[in-house]
Amino acid sequence: MRSIKNKSVIIFIFLFMAKLSLAQISLPQDNFVEGWLKSAKERSFSKEALFNYIDGGAEIFLEYGFKNLIVQDYKKGTAELTLNIYQMENADAALGIYLKKCGRETPRTEIKARNSFDRFQLSLVKNNFFIQIDNFRGKEEFSPAMISLAASILAQIPKGKPSTLLSILPQKNLLAGSQMIIRGPYALQPLYTFGKGDVLLLKGRVFAVAGDYADEQGTVFTRLIIQYPDSERAEEAYQNLLANLDSYIKIIERKKNKFSFVDYKKKFGIAEINGNIMEIRINLISKPGDSG
Repeated sequence: MRSIKNKSVIIFIFLFMAKLSLAQISLPQDNFVEGWLKSAKERSFSKEALFNYIDGGAEIFLEYGFKNLIVQDYKKGTAELTLNIYQMENADAALGIYLKKCGRETPRTEIKARNSFDRFQLSLVKNNFFIQIDNFRGKEEFSPAMISLAASILAQIPKGKPSTLLSILPQKNLLAGSQMIIRGPYALQPLYTFGKGDVLLLKGRVFAVAGDYADEQGTVFTRLIIQYPDSERAEEAYQNLLANLDSYIKIIERKKNKFSFVDYKKKFGIAEINGNIMEIRINLISKPGDSG
């Protein structure tokens, strides 16, 4: 009985740590690096208040699964750093917004988490947290302070269960750095306009993944793969896509579980469902064959 009780305590502690909330994170204090001081009180933003901080950019965070944000400014003379800690719903949501925001990844190897660094901004993702540190003057001499801020926060976040969403993408001919995670129309529209609104019926719950691939001739096209909870929801999304295609997309061939199309750029594509999986290929230079 004691052994069972001890195991229960261990499991509870693990779950508690894995679900670390933003309120449990201690922000670095004055002189975390000599001379750097807090320049204002920390600010907190809930879902409802996020527009007050990033007006015009809050929609994409909310779409991925935003929960809370803490912001803290630091100054050293006229230099300023801003620490932004976003708590997302889960590791998938955090990785999704990280990939959306970080641009081409240029990591610093001394930072113990996935990251992208330049002299103006450091972006990081760990567990269900997305972190950005802004260096407004962009001076390289402030890089150690940026890295120190990151290390202080990362040390408090448990490793957790990493996102495995990107493993859905086949690795053969996948172009490095092209992977994306999508959870709704705000993230989808810059990639491709299939139709208005949530045409793929992701509904803020289903994640899609995308990546660029090179064919035998070196031509680049994109594969978008969505794994729905079941085949019924995949079929519903497929039929919704068919019924609500943007007017510039013309269907050129249609079969029971797939259709091919051409867009206004004279590029081709194909959409197909297989069980609970829908895959769409876009930016093909030639009409898809029967093999898809």
